[in-house]
Amino acid sequence: MIPIAFLWTALARAEAGADVLPLGLAAALAEAAAVNPEVLAARREAEAAAAGVWMAASPAMAMVEGARERDAGMASTNLTARLDLPFPGTSLFTGRAASAAAAAKAARARGVELEILARVRIAHARLWGADDGVATATAGRDLMAQAAVIAQARVAGGKAGTEELLMAQAEASRMGVMLRMARNERDLAEADLAALLHRPAGRDRFGPVTAPDLPDPSLDRDALLATARTDSPGALEAVHEARSAGAGAHAAALGILPRISPFLTTKRYDGGGTGTMAGLGLSYPLFFWAPAAEAKAARRMAQAARARAASAADEAARMAAGEASEWQAHAAAAREYRTVTLPLLAQAVRAARASYEAGRGDFLRLLAAGRDEVAGRREYAGEVVQTVEHQARLGAILGGAMEGKK
Repeated sequence: MIPIAFLWTALARAEAGADVLPLGLAAALAEAAAVNPEVLAARREAEAAAAGVWMAASPAMAMVEGARERDAGMASTNLTARLDLPFPGTSLFTGRAASAAAAAKAARARGVELEILARVRIAHARLWGADDGVATATAGRDLMAQAAVIAQARVAGGKAGTEELLMAQAEASRMGVMLRMARNERDLAEADLAALLHRPAGRDRFGPVTAPDLPDPSLDRDALLATARTDSPGALEAVHEARSAGAGAHAAALGILPRISPFLTTKRYDGGGTGTMAGLGLSYPLFFWAPAAEAKAARRMAQAARARAASAADEAARMAAGEASEWQAHAAAAREYRTVTLPLLAQAVRAARASYEAGRGDFLRLLAAGRDEVAGRREYAGEVVQTVEHQARLGAILGGAMEGKK
């Protein structure tokens, strides 16, 4: 079923008839989940593995053979039905191994989808950051252009030297270069997001996106680590692979026992009359050490798989702890910038500009205030993007436990 948000995006594209379209986060996530090639490939692999379970669990192979026989002048037509059975219990373990392997593929597919969705969240936030960079550079350029006009009037009135005008013009030019670079960064961010949505480069242009939310990252560390150990797609995949290897080891241990082949043959003689022959065949490896070595290798592989599962759980917990710590640090920094730093920097710019316009202030003070505000806004955007990145990656590690959070 195609997600509603994806259908809404397609409808908006059809109705807009324009190159620039809005793209909300929910619609981007839905579209990526529906069309991203990496996600689709992982899903198809999981479906293929699931389809092979019944084949692996099949208890027997049936064969029907027909033949003509001539013996001592008598000719007959023979029909033989034969079952090729592994030793009882073998198919049960091979079926379990295949089922666990299919579960591992499903966990991997879920991990791929969560990773892609995390990358979409990050790309969407970076697109907002690029938009904010364009707005910041534009505001800085406009501020210096206004300062240059004031400086020109001050020079004409003999109240300032030409160096003041030249500095204002140079700073306006510098902000213009920054603006061009910011627009280029937006193009790159747009291309990254389009690639995740499997859209041809340049087909659509995304309109400005809304600022990411900054939820309070109040986390229970113990619960976080426990969830990472049990719900991380990587850890789950390793657990299912260990189960598959364990079941495969049991199947390999039964491989040293003979295969059983019951058969039934019916004969119809050309001169009239019929005959029946039933039997039981046993097939056993000629060299005993071959299946014994295979069983031993399978046991060792199962032990290695269990060790990898334990290591994967530890790694998931370590990564979750790191991402949570980074998320908390960057979220706190972003909130500090938004609530304290940026308002103060904006206030400093307004005061310096008003003083300079009134002919009382120093241009260098306005220049410094403008540069500080530009730097502060860029740093704030960087902290916001970092917050989204670490939150998104934490959600992917936790198996989508945070997927509902913006």
